[in-house]
Amino acid sequence: MNNNHQKIEFLARVFYRRRHSSTPDVEAEWLKFKARNGQDEPRSTARWKLVAAAAVGAAAMWCGMVVYQRLQSGAQAGRSMPLVVLQHQDEVGQVTFRSGSRIKTLAGLDSLSFRAAALHAGHGSPADVASTPPTPSAHTPLQRIQTPRGMSFKVILEDGTEIWLNAESRIEFPEKFTAQARKVKLDGEAYFKVARNTKVPFVVVGNQMNVRVLGTEFNIRQYAHEQPHVALVKGAVEILNSHTGKTEATLSPDQEAWCDPQGVVRVRQADTYAVRQWVEGMFYFDDAPLVNILKELGRWYNLGVVFKDARHQNFRLHFSALRSADVRQGIEDLNLLCKFKIVVQGSNIVVY
Repeated sequence: MNNNHQKIEFLARVFYRRRHSSTPDVEAEWLKFKARNGQDEPRSTARWKLVAAAAVGAAAMWCGMVVYQRLQSGAQAGRSMPLVVLQHQDEVGQVTFRSGSRIKTLAGLDSLSFRAAALHAGHGSPADVASTPPTPSAHTPLQRIQTPRGMSFKVILEDGTEIWLNAESRIEFPEKFTAQARKVKLDGEAYFKVARNTKVPFVVVGNQMNVRVLGTEFNIRQYAHEQPHVALVKGAVEILNSHTGKTEATLSPDQEAWCDPQGVVRVRQADTYAVRQWVEGMFYFDDAPLVNILKELGRWYNLGVVFKDARHQNFRLHFSALRSADVRQGIEDLNLLCKFKIVVQGSNIVVY
């Protein structure tokens, strides 16, 4: 067995052991895989690609899984035009907090809590963003926390609701919730653990979908130019039309809702294990298009994403890696068995 095959087998072991509580028969799966994709079957290798998505080596801290994937029909046709799916940003900045007209950079902090009389920041140091505790009023000013690329942030609201903001995301909320509503507005992605209050529903406002809950745990993803998704981990949520307020769907645990290109809300089963992984500091994709994986890497490492051949963006694979690792190690391992080439060139990830 050559070095590449040994590395592939290792990656398979790592992925399976991470995903499943009981260790599968990796040897049996590996033998089955080789039987289907052996080097003595040239016709098979023309129809199938073997994809490794992650790395070996504790220093790099990447882990991944090996999968096989049927090529998309027509993939052997002529080359298509280049496609830019994400732009590099010249200036990234820091997490910022805005209250009324005051704006403060939260450099060095990873969380803020609004539960006590004064604000408290992560790592046990006070966050000097408010001199007096918020008081209820008829028109409470909105506060905003915004994350740049490459950073996540945790917020604890005054009712005890916990929110994890992913990179390039923004959440707005009042200084004090009213007795009638707990309403926040989200752009980007966030994971919510909503404090239960049967008398005052919690509402997350988005561009196409609103989410209403009493107390639950869920993930919302609604970046600009992407179809919004809501995945429920615990409890129950209602999906509302953001324009009419009409209830479009009610989710049970392990279900997700999303808007199709026509704006229709659809419901399907969700992989809540995968949904939670970014909160745990992981990239995790299960049978995802390459374009989705590279856009997420680009958003985290502030790299543009360019496909020289746009057809490659729909190639599907499994991928998992620590977000604290170096992006070049992950790109290197993505190239192990991909027929096309992925490189970091300057401020872009380029797929040839």
